[in-house]
Amino acid sequence: MNDLQNDKNTMYLTAEKHLADHATDYATHPKIAPAKTKLSLLIQKISEADARAIVNMTGVAQDKAKERIDLEKICFFVANALNSYGRTTGSHTLEKQSKYEMSVLEHMRDDTLNTTASLLKNLADPIIALLADERLYPADLTKLETERTEFLAMLANPRTAIIHKEEAGSEVDKLMVDTDALLIDIDGFVNTYRFENPVLWEEWYLARNIINTGGGGGNGGGGNPVLEFSGTLPPMVKEVKGPITYNASTPVVLQNNSNVSLSFQLQQSGALTGMPKTVPPMSSINTTLGDMAPNGNEIQITNSDMTQSASYKVTIG
Repeated sequence: MNDLQNDKNTMYLTAEKHLADHATDYATHPKIAPAKTKLSLLIQKISEADARAIVNMTGVAQDKAKERIDLEKICFFVANALNSYGRTTGSHTLEKQSKYEMSVLEHMRDDTLNTTASLLKNLADPIIALLADERLYPADLTKLETERTEFLAMLANPRTAIIHKEEAGSEVDKLMVDTDALLIDIDGFVNTYRFENPVLWEEWYLARNIINTGGGGGNGGGGNPVLEFSGTLPPMVKEVKGPITYNASTPVVLQNNSNVSLSFQLQQSGALTGMPKTVPPMSSINTTLGDMAPNGNEIQITNSDMTQSASYKVTIG
């Protein structure tokens, strides 16, 4: 998972824990317990999909490293025998062609090591009967070719593993879309407790906030560090995020991940400035801070819908 997915997954776990801790409080709503069970299953599937990607890449890397070491060793063995034979027979060309220290083989590129293995076999094949005194036999050349073939096969595996990793990552994305949709349904269930148990209702929406833990960055077009604000708004609720280092050219992405329209507006020292940007359901707008207002150091997000909660993400920079 990437950083944003990790942050969202942490929110999923927090929401799951809230539902488990307050199972008795929610017992009067027949849909919450089944929804919690479905949430737990989705979280498990997300974890399994992410683990498959990690295992695929780690396992392939370890297997490739082992095959490479085996090929390096047999290359050195064959090269040493050829080099010794070239020295003792006065064949300076063979001596030069077969001079490979182990440290040189260890630092070769994969494709260069493969080429070197082929070269050594071609040098040894015609004179293999003469190399017995150097302890090099036909079986050694067979081993050299076998190790080279196995190493070549492993070179193709990382590409396959990357494909599997991407497939697992795509599965994580799809599962998170399903989880987000489920949580919006649960928002509606919990809203029935808004006036009956306001503390419980507020704790749910605190659990639903996505905390940005960072892990990356870069600079946007305005030269400011990337800032991300994301969270969930209950019906008829607004919240303010900031502070923002203002630069008119700084790019902004206003993302609405819910089924209701959201309003985004800059404010300067608590006073709203500029016109609000309305983002339709399940869509996003690319803009700049300067396009949103002449200035501002915070951003207000408003959910004016009377019945549904909303989730959003703001990326600045």
